[in-house]
Amino acid sequence: MYVPKDLDDALKQLDLLLGDMGRAEVQRAKESDMIQYHMGLGLWMRNNWGLWAGSRLAQYFNQIGIRHPDDMTGIIFDSYWRRLHGRDIDLDAQVYRYQKYWKRSEQSK
Repeated sequence: MYVPKDLDDALKQLDLLLGDMGRAEVQRAKESDMIQYHMGLGLWMRNNWGLWAGSRLAQYFNQIGIRHPDDMTGIIFDSYWRRLHGRDIDLDAQVYRYQKYWKRSEQSK
């Protein structure tokens, strides 16, 4: 199983996995609709791309401050939607949002 090396590579692989029909579906969707992929395709990505097992893609995300595999797939899906719609991926803001979530979560304990 090929494991992408970084976000750009993951977006290319996701595009191949979705094909024309999947790409058209994402084109019709709103960004908030990308959550519908979390338990199906997202689960497949987390398992097959080794996001729970420290794969090179997981290590890439760890290096940019993303630790949880669910967050990794969330960034991949949102970035894919943004790329297809000609929007800025704004990776820094996405990373910040997840880091902020986990910081608040830790503070509330």
